[in-house]
Amino acid sequence: MSFCDSLLNRLYTLPTHHFGAMIRPVHRLFSLAPYSPAAQFLSDDDPVGLEIRPSLVPNAGLGLFTTRPFRQGESICEYKGTQLGLFQLLRTRDWSYIYTGEDAWIDAGPHENVRARYINDNFDQSKINCAYHDEAGKVWVRALRDIAADEELYAAYGDHYWAVVK
Repeated sequence: MSFCDSLLNRLYTLPTHHFGAMIRPVHRLFSLAPYSPAAQFLSDDDPVGLEIRPSLVPNAGLGLFTTRPFRQGESICEYKGTQLGLFQLLRTRDWSYIYTGEDAWIDAGPHENVRARYINDNFDQSKINCAYHDEAGKVWVRALRDIAADEELYAAYGDHYWAVVK
């Protein structure tokens, strides 16, 4: 297999947090934009109704909890971080906080104030209560059902995520 074939194979099997969005626009593949976390990151606006606490998932570290109810379909917060081009993505060693969507690779790893990075996967699918949605160049976390105050937020990361991160 040639270098280009292996690169494209890796590209099309990148982890995804949502619904198998695996096709990448060509203009994003070859972005040579300089890596500049400070210039590309917008600070979190401290969304109302969210709190970071120890997760209820064993060995998961911290989790994101609601402090007020959210209705089904309501935006909870935005997944922000450093926008990555393909070359920056492939140089990234820790993919734990990388969101991969239809038109974005976002690394929230170095941004501890981004609330959405604390949303954990729960392998009990009945507890999944939110999902990531690409919308107009931004990534939003939306409630999949009504969420009560004091619930931990859970989103399915997808099989591709676990295959790459483990």
